[in-house]
Amino acid sequence: MTTAQWRIAIPLAAFLFALGGYFYKSSAQKSLQNTQTKTETAQTEIRQIRALKRLWNTHGLESKLDRLKASISPEQLRRFDRRRHRLNLEIEKLEGRQLNRFLGRIGLLPLQVEHLTIERNGRLYRLECQCKW
Repeated sequence: MTTAQWRIAIPLAAFLFALGGYFYKSSAQKSLQNTQTKTETAQTEIRQIRALKRLWNTHGLESKLDRLKASISPEQLRRFDRRRHRLNLEIEKLEGRQLNRFLGRIGLLPLQVEHLTIERNGRLYRLECQCKW
């Protein structure tokens, strides 16, 4: 190669090298931003999970369930089992107002309803519910 060719090739190679460096830098910045947003999202989710666990593991929940049990007459209550953060409940001969009131109270408690069955016999209802917390 002659000197004239080197004078053209060296700046061209430097320009291509700088252009490659710019594209690498921009892709690295985008990658860094993606990982930062994923990390922030994961931290937010962890905070929400911790808050829900604190809410659902309250010791006052058992007393609230006892009050809920006391609000139902013993003739209507067929089953009320509370074991290992699970509640199995079966109530018979509920009127419409009683059923609505009871479901409203369950809805206000930090419970996850796994199974809910409501059967109607004439004007009375039968409720079967399985919950966990």
